[in-house]
Amino acid sequence: MQSILIIRLSSLGDVVLATALVRQIALSMPDASIDVAVDARFADVWKNNPRVRNIHAIDRALRTNEQLLEGAHKAPYDLIIDLQRNRRSKTLIGSIAPASTTRIVTVQKHRFEKLLLVWMKIKPKHVVPIMRRYWQTVESLQVAWDEFGPELWSENGRNAPNQPGHYIGIAPGARHATKRWPAEAFAQLIGRLVRDRQQQVVLLGGPDDVELCDRITELTEVQLIRADGAQDIATTISALDGCAVVVSNDSAVMHMARARQIPVVGIFGSTVRELGFAPAGDHVRIVERDDVTCRPCSHIGRDRCPKGHFDCLRLISASDVLAAIDDVMRPAP
Repeated sequence: MQSILIIRLSSLGDVVLATALVRQIALSMPDASIDVAVDARFADVWKNNPRVRNIHAIDRALRTNEQLLEGAHKAPYDLIIDLQRNRRSKTLIGSIAPASTTRIVTVQKHRFEKLLLVWMKIKPKHVVPIMRRYWQTVESLQVAWDEFGPELWSENGRNAPNQPGHYIGIAPGARHATKRWPAEAFAQLIGRLVRDRQQQVVLLGGPDDVELCDRITELTEVQLIRADGAQDIATTISALDGCAVVVSNDSAVMHMARARQIPVVGIFGSTVRELGFAPAGDHVRIVERDDVTCRPCSHIGRDRCPKGHFDCLRLISASDVLAAIDDVMRPAP
């Protein structure tokens, strides 16, 4: 039996995307035992995943944890897969003192390609999604690729809702300001959904999104369901499962919705699909302004628009997003 440790510490969206690789390894190597090392803030992504043996929640202030340290010394891993590839993950690998027989593979981050895209606006000839880059770390081990995307397991042992939802989920938050569609635009979209179409809307997000959702609620002056302020991933999963579609900025909630197999409309501002983090498939629509030539201004987002005009998101209208919602919810021919 092969023992494998997968390291993806942060951020939340990246940890969610790493779930696809765990599935691919588990299905291709059914005798393998898979452990994960993850920032303690995001450990619940793995909480109910039946493909994972041990979850090593790493406190940000510490290099490792005692469970991982003790286990790795008693029985060194056969394979360590570093999907983080930064100083923190390298320190973590060093702290568990892998044996000489331990194989270590690391993800290729294509940093130079990102720099060319952000600073020179030179797009890659072929976009390699981050999930495929994760898989490429183990391609030589005969791990089969699949197109099923990320997965999130709920407490009832399911990786999808029990039945289709009927709410329109709105996730207006994002860590960086240049990835947040304006509150006024969200309010206009919600007003049209509720007043014109009599659809029920639920606001989604974590504690950091409450103030923004308060602002949107004030602007809309319509009845909304509030599921923002969620303190844990299980609460967000429960809210997502009631949604027929989720409208989200380029944020973790977008990836969580796809991991629960819910249709998504993603709104992209300062980031672009060519960076590799956009969801894909028949149940995804991306709304963006290809004519705003300063995109992308960053590979992760910024606190403010460096040009001062914020055209990448300001020029996206409620009608644009509404059309994407209609399109993604249209039954397949």
